[in-house]
Amino acid sequence: MNIKKSIRVCLAVKGMTMPELAEKLEVSITRVYRLADNPTALTINRIAGAFGMKASEFLALGEE
Repeated sequence: MNIKKSIRVCLAVKGMTMPELAEKLEVSITRVYRLADNPTALTINRIAGAFGMKASEFLALGEE
């Protein structure tokens, strides 16, 4: 499970920036990276939801 890769892929596919993602999650950019280092199921769901995806879809992007 590579959350950081999933985030990078989603940002590119969705045409979003890291500041936009951080704003949607209501956290700082630094906090997004910290969340990705040790994610909980809730964190994964929140990040996936920010991209308008299911958690399983989001995680799959990090495995490709």
